Amino acid sequence: MPARAKHCQFSAPFCHHFHKRAHLPATFAHPAAILPLLRYPFVPAALVAGAVAPDFPYFMRIPVAAEDWYEPFVNATYTHSLAGMITATAPIALLIFLLLRFLKRPLKYLAGRSEHGTSEMRPLTHHVLWTLVSVILGILTHVVWDSFTHGDSWLVSRIQVLQAPMIFDIPVNRFLQHASSILGVFFLAFWGARRLKSAERSSSKMRVAPKTLMTRILIASSIVLVSIALSVRSIAQTLTGESSLEWASVITVFVKSGISSASVLLVIYAVIWHAVRLALKIMNRAKVQTALE
Repeated sequence: MPARAKHCQFSAPFCHHFHKRAHLPATFAHPAAILPLLRYPFVPAALVAGAVAPDFPYFMRIPVAAEDWYEPFVNATYTHSLAGMITATAPIALLIFLLLRFLKRPLKYLAGRSEHGTSEMRPLTHHVLWTLVSVILGILTHVVWDSFTHGDSWLVSRIQVLQAPMIFDIPVNRFLQHASSILGVFFLAFWGARRLKSAERSSSKMRVAPKTLMTRILIASSIVLVSIALSVRSIAQTLTGESSLEWASVITVFVKSGISSASVLLVIYAVIWHAVRLALKIMNRAKVQTALE
């Protein structure tokens, strides 16, 4: 949920004006707003996708010009607007939703959870309507939340009390941004801890065989280490030619680059995981057919 820098349309990986006004992003605090909706008939993955989709441009280091067809999809101001909710943010959210579905089984394997004994997500065709409703609700929670916390939002620009300075001259809207982000992360951590504790009570049959432990540790550690290395590289590139850079900007670059890199690496891992599973399935089927002949 980082504050949007005006006039910075992401025409370069990191523009100078953005550096000077960068703030540590709290995009992933936004799913806290959809926790009360995690029940039937809403689709959890679609709610989460919608809740984070408006901030998608912050993690896309793609050069763009105003005439480019994809400009609305990487323009954070537009993805946070009511006009952009349907034409840009909703398609982004649906893409994230599909990626979450694609990552689900590989991530369960990486976490040491078996696929057996748990129900798979229903086919998209069975609940298209509720998927779309969940996506829109997720986007709305994000836009409404940001309308109280972003200095360039329509609401903050018209309500003087939200612009009033507080301690250390921090305006009310900025204080609300940081405070709500911290609370959001806290509630998500609390919810996640409860879910993890509940999962640990499940039968041992739900766990992947210990022989895969080293493989899973190697994959997870590789993703983490490569993401950190790429983040450090991004910081080094950012520092090149800069006479001075605030710590907030350095942390922002590190976090954004880390999240972007980890996301790409997870998708690559998922593609390989699905490909290996498909190859093994084909080989086993061939063995069965050979045995029957």
